[in-house]
Amino acid sequence: MPALDIGYLAGLSQDQLTAYVLAHPEVLDQVASVVQADRQKVQLAYYQLANPMAARVHQSLAREIAIVGGNRSSKTDTMLAELAIRMTGHIPLSLSGTYPREKLSTLPIRARVVCNSLTDILEPVIKPKLRWDQWNGVGDPEAGNGHWGWIPQHCLKGLTWEKAYSEKYRTLSVDVDNYWTGSDGTTHSMRGTSTCQFLSYDQDLTAFSGSSLHLVAHDELPPADIYRENRLRTLDVRGTILSAFTPPDEIGQARADVSWFYEDVFLKGKRGVEGFETIILHTERNRILDPKTIAELIATLTDEQRQVRLFGDFLHLTGVIYSIFTDMERSWCFTCQKTIAPIPGEHTCATGKGNNIESFTHVIAPHVI
Repeated sequence: MPALDIGYLAGLSQDQLTAYVLAHPEVLDQVASVVQADRQKVQLAYYQLANPMAARVHQSLAREIAIVGGNRSSKTDTMLAELAIRMTGHIPLSLSGTYPREKLSTLPIRARVVCNSLTDILEPVIKPKLRWDQWNGVGDPEAGNGHWGWIPQHCLKGLTWEKAYSEKYRTLSVDVDNYWTGSDGTTHSMRGTSTCQFLSYDQDLTAFSGSSLHLVAHDELPPADIYRENRLRTLDVRGTILSAFTPPDEIGQARADVSWFYEDVFLKGKRGVEGFETIILHTERNRILDPKTIAELIATLTDEQRQVRLFGDFLHLTGVIYSIFTDMERSWCFTCQKTIAPIPGEHTCATGKGNNIESFTHVIAPHVI
């Protein structure tokens, strides 16, 4: 079988390419093999939103962004993809027409990722989502739903994660991969090395001091003191703070670390306060998940748990005055006489199995009377 010449195929017209493929059908398998290998090494170029509701994560220019959603709604994955873009300057093909280039004006950057545990979260969850040689998803890489790690192989020192990542300092160094063509046809490029430090919420507050940061990514809700410390690190460079989490699912759980974020960040983002944005993600909108699996999950949850674990609702003050109040669209089952989460893809109540349901909300957009 002759070696595949991508350059030669790229120079053919559509008719010539069709004729060539008909004469050499084996080229289709060769192309598929090349694409699979390239996809693994530069998965970021092939990035596709797992949840369409997450598009604003990449489009927003806000400095403090709350990514609030249900379990498995692609919160962490989307946030880490944004981290990879900001560190490398490599814009995915699917975002080439919508990604704001001004977000890359400070390349290279200094970033920080903070999670609940270095052993239970960083190693088995965060790192695989960044390593180009790790598969994340359902099924095998050729036929399954998922992705390889977001950091392109060619951006790593020595082309290996082991050489680019310092186990001692838990710091990843990534080369910038950013170039563009100007209006006069000249090619410009930006070079340098971005760094990302990995910390956990159980570390002493002194660990969060240091130099200024262009991007901070919180995986799950951060304690107030750590959030404030990270915010201070971003002030002089006008950096960005991303916080991706699912709220607690207990009504009346007015913990300080829930209430402060709800008031200081979440509500400001929903109300359109300058510099803040709140992005809501629903679990059922994640295209990677099997609808049957979601339906089985729904059946095991209480009504309150469904609101949190599927829609990312805050319940720490829910039910104080009006128990079913909602400022987002929800579904009401007239048979069960309660707010419900319908089975994904069906107009059916997960509890009563009936279809006598209707959507509702208690807030409408302002209008001229």
